[in-house]
Amino acid sequence: MEDRRLAAIMFTDIVGYTALMGSDEKKAFEVLRKNRNIQKPIIKKYRGKWLKEMGDGILASFDTASDAVRCAGEIQIQAKKENIELRIGIHTGEVVFEGNDVLGDGVNVASRLEELAEKGCIYISGSVYKDIKNKEGIKAEFVEEKVLKNVDEPVRIYRVECEDIAIEPLLKEKQKATSKKVLYYFLAGVLVIIVGGLIWYRLLIRPDGEIEKSIAVLPFKNIGGSNDNQILCDGMLEEILNKLEHISDLNVLSRTSVEKYQNTPVDIKEIGKELEAGNILEGSVRMQGEKFRITAQLIQAGTGYHLWSGNFDGTLSDTIFIVQSKIAEEIANNLNAILTPSERQQINKIPTFNYEAFEIYTRGLNLLHNFWKMEDSTSLYEAETLFRDAIKIDTNFLLPYHGLALVYQEKGILDSINVYAEKMIMIDPNSAAGYNFRGIYFWSQGMLDKSIESYNKSININPNRPWPYSQLGRIYCLVKRDYLKGIPYVKKAEELLTKQKIPDETFNAFAGQIYMSLGKNKRAKQYFEKSLEINAMCWVSREYCDLTGYDVGWEIALRMADSLICNISTCEYYCNVVKRWAYYFLNEYEQALLYYDICEEKGYYLGIGDRVTLAFIYEKLGKEQEALEVINACRESINNEMIKFPDMPGYYKAWLNTNLCSISLMLNEKEEAIQYLTKAAQLDITSIEDLDIQPEYEKLYDNPDFKTLVKQAKDEKAALRAQIEEIEERGELNL
Repeated sequence: MEDRRLAAIMFTDIVGYTALMGSDEKKAFEVLRKNRNIQKPIIKKYRGKWLKEMGDGILASFDTASDAVRCAGEIQIQAKKENIELRIGIHTGEVVFEGNDVLGDGVNVASRLEELAEKGCIYISGSVYKDIKNKEGIKAEFVEEKVLKNVDEPVRIYRVECEDIAIEPLLKEKQKATSKKVLYYFLAGVLVIIVGGLIWYRLLIRPDGEIEKSIAVLPFKNIGGSNDNQILCDGMLEEILNKLEHISDLNVLSRTSVEKYQNTPVDIKEIGKELEAGNILEGSVRMQGEKFRITAQLIQAGTGYHLWSGNFDGTLSDTIFIVQSKIAEEIANNLNAILTPSERQQINKIPTFNYEAFEIYTRGLNLLHNFWKMEDSTSLYEAETLFRDAIKIDTNFLLPYHGLALVYQEKGILDSINVYAEKMIMIDPNSAAGYNFRGIYFWSQGMLDKSIESYNKSININPNRPWPYSQLGRIYCLVKRDYLKGIPYVKKAEELLTKQKIPDETFNAFAGQIYMSLGKNKRAKQYFEKSLEINAMCWVSREYCDLTGYDVGWEIALRMADSLICNISTCEYYCNVVKRWAYYFLNEYEQALLYYDICEEKGYYLGIGDRVTLAFIYEKLGKEQEALEVINACRESINNEMIKFPDMPGYYKAWLNTNLCSISLMLNEKEEAIQYLTKAAQLDITSIEDLDIQPEYEKLYDNPDFKTLVKQAKDEKAALRAQIEEIEERGELNL
């Protein structure tokens, strides 16, 4: 239930935090922690209400302007002692409290005053000044009268001399307050009646009484039917979504979730129910030559109530991008979304001043989406050509570089991804997508710390995109084996994908791998099944069959492979992998070798682990010379890997040592085998957990050292699972 009343709103922000985050992330987080520790007790001391943190900004409310100003003064004094520079803005006005949140012009004005404030200073509005001008111990001087963005009337701005503020209220002010209590109570009663009337009136015009901050932007209707008109419709949808997704206070559903409503009759209530969206934006585009008319309306899905509507006329070359920003800002304002200064800057950013470049880019993006739907390679190459054509027209247009990075990600050419990522960051240092692509590149090069740093920068700039969280979850869980740190990222990615209605088969596949590696097979199976429901990718089907083999039995895995993979021509390689692996576990070595022979005939890739297993199969079949040749080649490959990549992750070194253990066993070098196994356990104990079910290690099944190490691995993994489950039950396994 909302509560509308007068309040003093204080907005604080750390000067230079974004730059510090870019240069020294660890120091930036330390500054953020210190700032939080400074402000919380001081806000409480002055009877303020801590409302929320927005990046490095803090929003608080007070019943009186003098409490807000005194609080701000003490915060500045303490922050300066810690070498933290703050800007603070304070405004008194009517606001709406909803739970622990606050909405309205009072918040917007305070935010804008903070943006204008000098380093280390406090800026207040004229309404605050009226309340504190006669307070002893507070001095303020007039700065200017200024029209603030999205504020109807000019605001008089004052600068508070915070060094001279008496940070404790004076006794006589308390006495004055006491003498006025009766009057205050009377006025408060009148105010309650008025506010109650306003709320009652608002409930009449908005039947649900609240504005839910979730929105689906439907494809714009093409009124006129021309292809150029449709391109503008597609461009409007994409760019408005791009702008809205930067607003952390909104839940914006993805383009994928709304595309199915293209060219279909619209039932707002039905769509809202289907998408679980509180609000719907629908619009239309009509063009005549260079001139356009765009109509947009924001509707509450549950009631059909029109929150806002607007008509925009203009020319493509002059005003189309301003209209896109205006619509995004109107949506934010009418949904009472609190915008940080950086978010407002992102909304008002113009992607390019050349409409021709934007049109060509939009055509390329449509082709890229077509490739993702149909896996049509022609669309991918045509999209690449169009992105390059858009760049030729405007070399500083960021979005085509983003498109090219996506193209080369699909092609697997990661060096080029880094080139385009660097270009994106050069054009816009706050390009979240640019840092995300850098994270992908650095990971591919084994530079994990740089990859993690890049993904964190991407999240810091735009916390609403799920993919950096997903990638960090994979790095921490599958590479660093730090599940306690990684799983919260997985959960956050899943939360965002669910809220935004993004069906992501890749995320679900990787989540399946993570829980499979943790030994939570039931949960892993659920993720693999979700992935396959979205898109039956061959490699995920293979993972699902492997999980089935380990969990239920390899005979069942073989039958599953026949129905799930082997009847699809494009999945032939993965069919081969499952079958040779299944027959190996079933001790049917002739059959396993048959699939290795097929692999050689087809020219399929065999990794080190595959070849070590092949050597074991040769040994079991009495083909000693063939086994020795493969063993020698494998040893050479492993030694080369260790020399070439001395900084490889611990889990990979552990895996190489388990392969050296297997090789030593085939050569009857049991002592050396135990040494390699011990080293693997020291590097990553989880890597040896299931060796007691693999035929290659059967010569060690009765060895006491082998039993001890494997038991230790199982116990540690079980303890880790129990720890994760306990923390998860307490609701603490979150970011």
